[in-house]
Amino acid sequence: MESGGSFLGDIKKEIPCVDYTRLAARIKIISLKFRACGVDLDKPCYKTADNASRCWIDLHLRSLNEAMRDVGMHVFEHAPGKLALSTFPDVYTEYEKCESTLLESATLAYWLLKEHRCVTRLDLGDAAVLFCNFPALFCKALRQNKGLEEVRLHPRDVRGVWRETRAMTVLSCTVGKLSAVLDVLDINELAPTVVSLGGIAEAVRRGSLRRLLISNGASSKIAKRLFRAVRYSSSLSELEVRCNKRLPLFSAAILSDALRRNKTLRKLTIEWLERDAVGTLLKSLKDNATLEELALIYSYDEPNHILWDGFEALRLNRGLKSIKLVGVSLVNSCALTAAGILRENDVLQEVCLSDNSIGDLGAGALAKALLKNSTLKRLDISECMCSYDGLSSFVKSLSLNTTVECVRLGNIDVPESWTPSTPLTASVCARLDVTWNTQGLQHWASSLRGEHHFPRLCVGWTKDTMASGIVEWFDAVRVTGASITELVITSPEGVAQECGDAAASFLELTCSLKKLTVNVKDRCYNFVNSIIRGLARNKSVGEAKFRECYLIDQLTKALQDLMRTNRTLHRLEFKAVYLKERAVRSLARALEDNFVLLTFESEYTPDVGMHHIFSVLDRNHSLLSRAVECVLNSSAEEESIRALKLLSLTDSLLNAVVEVSGKDREECRKAVQESVRRL
Repeated sequence: MESGGSFLGDIKKEIPCVDYTRLAARIKIISLKFRACGVDLDKPCYKTADNASRCWIDLHLRSLNEAMRDVGMHVFEHAPGKLALSTFPDVYTEYEKCESTLLESATLAYWLLKEHRCVTRLDLGDAAVLFCNFPALFCKALRQNKGLEEVRLHPRDVRGVWRETRAMTVLSCTVGKLSAVLDVLDINELAPTVVSLGGIAEAVRRGSLRRLLISNGASSKIAKRLFRAVRYSSSLSELEVRCNKRLPLFSAAILSDALRRNKTLRKLTIEWLERDAVGTLLKSLKDNATLEELALIYSYDEPNHILWDGFEALRLNRGLKSIKLVGVSLVNSCALTAAGILRENDVLQEVCLSDNSIGDLGAGALAKALLKNSTLKRLDISECMCSYDGLSSFVKSLSLNTTVECVRLGNIDVPESWTPSTPLTASVCARLDVTWNTQGLQHWASSLRGEHHFPRLCVGWTKDTMASGIVEWFDAVRVTGASITELVITSPEGVAQECGDAAASFLELTCSLKKLTVNVKDRCYNFVNSIIRGLARNKSVGEAKFRECYLIDQLTKALQDLMRTNRTLHRLEFKAVYLKERAVRSLARALEDNFVLLTFESEYTPDVGMHHIFSVLDRNHSLLSRAVECVLNSSAEEESIRALKLLSLTDSLLNAVVEVSGKDREECRKAVQESVRRL
């Protein structure tokens, strides 16, 4: 750490109430403590503009994180030689802590941001207490950082403390100035000041900003400046605007006009729009040949001339590959129009019309359109008003269409008496994402004889489906040895124990499955427990997501076994974590010899401290980076060689090599194998 004046001078200027004599003594104690562990805080960052060497602090992240744990922050290696300073998802941090109790952590975090070019990413969430208490100090550090590429600011401000302290305004102004040199900016609630808006607009026009996400984009000040800048963007390829109130029609008109002239934007997502805004934005497609993905989510649009003009522009467009119109009040007449577009279009690969008022008439028209279309791969009309008649229409059309990979109908109440007019085949069933009745699952199971490879399967059942049908399906994919790369399981409510046992048996034996998603309703903990038991003995799955499931103490024992024995799973996700502290500690102990798991996520902030687990995950991130260096740079360091030996057979290493090198997967696989042979 800088000796004497500079550090204390900055802190003295920005926090005039500090006892400087006491602070100087405490900083000296921190410095001596780290030096005793072999960490000299006076050392400069090894990474410079001309030297990409990894910094010395890579070897001492655990010590640094121990010092910042009380304020919910940690630093970890998110890519080889690149560090992220982040708030970890944890119990809500106490914002009301007095400044004196935060000074040690504040000093260390300030030093990391100010002095270390190797810190290339900043993630701030609910627990960003340092930035809330010392906004001016940390914004000064941000302005002096030379390495930041990505900034993500997501404080939900559930207590209003950010607004009370004006911290978000100060942070927004600083980020606005920084955005010209960033690649990614994701900000939960931008404070619309002249400085913040001017900086971001200039970054869109002339900077290197590639991806921009703003959550209060309906603000008239933000929309006006930002959307006009989009017209002249130099690098921006992805824009996502999530609105805390409906996007006004006049703002949609400004953006629509900008899209007619934009030459860089490839992906646009707007969430929550005023009436007629959807049609207004669609009309820009007539003159735009650059946009490839468009998602317009949640609006109220009656079928009027504005919407029809928008659909006509979509009909003429030949650049768009994905269109998502979700929850925008589309009716059967809109689906009929969309079907007409699909019959003529030879570019669209994905169409999502979910959460609309589309019934069997519209579904039938879309199903018939598939007979004429040869490019569409994914169609989603889930959460609409389709019945089993709509399902019958798609069973028939998919038997004649071999291009479509997935038609998602979602949860349809298919009666036990339903039988399709067209025989169910393995190919048809594999491409339908729908809840099946007992006969549907049994017919699907019986069609699985012989060799089959499925890149992605979705299996689900209704609340009335008998356990025998569910068991028969899992037994069939297990016994026939069907090759499945990704599996999505949907269960509307609790099922019999034998269903969980059958699913676990399949997971124990499959060698092809890489990704598993489980959507369960009504907290089917016995079924989830069985799935986790199966994963503990699985040797192929790399990602497991339990979308609607809470992690509770009842699942801890099975999860401990998984963490002790599984050596392929690198990503684990639950909806929320409700564990006692002793359960978290037991999971962390189970992870001590697990060097593969990298991500342990939940949609909601846990109500218990998770730093014991995240400390192990940080270690695993560093090991992965060392293994990547051994593959790509032939690193002969002992730590890199050890990391490669530990991770040589994992998908996480292969994925990381692909991401860092930019080469194709097979070439990277050969590079990993060659590196292992050289050991």
